[in-house]
Amino acid sequence: MNTEIKLRKKAIRLWMHGQSKSEIARRLQKPRIWVQRWTGRYDPSAPEESLHNHPSVPRHTRSGYSGRIKEVVLNCRQKREAGKHGKYRHALIGAAAIYYEL
Repeated sequence: MNTEIKLRKKAIRLWMHGQSKSEIARRLQKPRIWVQRWTGRYDPSAPEESLHNHPSVPRHTRSGYSGRIKEVVLNCRQKREAGKHGKYRHALIGAAAIYYEL
């Protein structure tokens, strides 16, 4: 990991001295997109922090459906499975059918 940070620093230094991204990629034996990524992420106000890896995990997870909506959908499905739903006695129990009903 330490050598990777050193390579990123070297790429930034070369880029700041006016070398092209393609030339930097050839010199460091890295893909051009790698050079583009790190020159894009570089922040002169926080040079050390900007060269560290960023987490790829989402910061926020989706909350999903409310308990009331889940309850309604499950109740509808149970009625359809049991055949106690009047005109939908033998209807499908899948998501599309329940969505259409609701």
